[in-house]
Order: sequence, then structure tokens, then C-alpha cells
Amino acid sequence: MAATLVDAALAALDRNSQLDEARRLVRRRLPSLTRAAPEKAASRLRDYLLRRGFAGGVVSEIVRESLRVRLEAD
Repeated sequence: MAATLVDAALAALDRNSQLDEARRLVRRRLPSLTRAAPEKAASRLRDYLLRRGFAGGVVSEIVRESLRVRLEAD
């Protein structure tokens, strides 16, 4: 039982650190995508993060979050 709780806690920490790292990378990448249509920017961001080994769920969340911020800024 305790091992399961430890595993769950470590997985949550790992996901949070992955989200933080993915956000950092996307902040650096987004300025180069300002002229791209939102769909194309999303595709490029998705591929960029997947090539760097991020989990699909992390990638989906970060791409949605980043494009929402981008659209709000426009």
C-alpha cells in the first residue's frame, strides 16, 4: 500500500516537472511561430515536444494552453 502511494506521488512530481519544462521550451519556440496559422503552430509545437520525449498527455495540455494564450494576446 505504501509503495503505491509513493509511486503515485513520484508520478505527480514527474508530471509537474515535465509540464514546467515543456512550458519553458514552448515559451522559447512560440515567437518563431507568430506568423503561422493556429493549426500549423499547434502541429509544429506538438511535433517539437514529442521529438523531445514528452508524454502525449503533457504535449496536448501544453499545446492547448499555449495556443489559448497566443489567441488571447492577438
